Amino acid sequence: MDLGGGGELGGAGDCGDFAGCEGDGGEGPVVRLRFAGRIRTMRKALKITGLVVGTLLVLAVVREAFFSYTAYFIIVPGARLYADGKAISGWLHKGDKGRAFILTRGGSGKPESYWIAMPGERNGWISSCGGWAAPSFPLVAIGDVNPRCFSFVNSEDPNPTPKPLERKPLFGPRFVEFSADDGSRIKASW
Repeated sequence: MDLGGGGELGGAGDCGDFAGCEGDGGEGPVVRLRFAGRIRTMRKALKITGLVVGTLLVLAVVREAFFSYTAYFIIVPGARLYADGKAISGWLHKGDKGRAFILTRGGSGKPESYWIAMPGERNGWISSCGGWAAPSFPLVAIGDVNPRCFSFVNSEDPNPTPKPLERKPLFGPRFVEFSADDGSRIKASW
């Protein structure tokens, strides 16, 4: 095999750009070419693997975004929460293009969340999420299987839940106000 250097591969004078091949018995360039071939093969395998993984990731994102029953709620930065006119700790997640919210108030006890459906084609409504509270993570995903904040009442239940209290909601362009389970008046503005 002739590399254009005037001799056979590994012969004298065929060191090319390989540094330090003088005096290594003519094996330096051959070993380095074999190693370079392995690197090219590994790079090609990594590129193919990356392309396959990337394609699968893109397909999963497209499927989830366009063909899923999962709703994503993003935390609203700068949201302010009040209970009976006093500032309280908590967070607000926005979903469904601003038509639905999950308000979670923290405080001294266990956090409690409320599902807020803003008025649009239908009247707005507010429901307690019961024992579930939305985490304070920036993104919350709620799927259609066992959705949070929606409890189904079993008609054979010997101890039916009491009638929910009147929330008396007020909806505005960038605020919502309603009565919480404990009777306090909650207001969120963003």
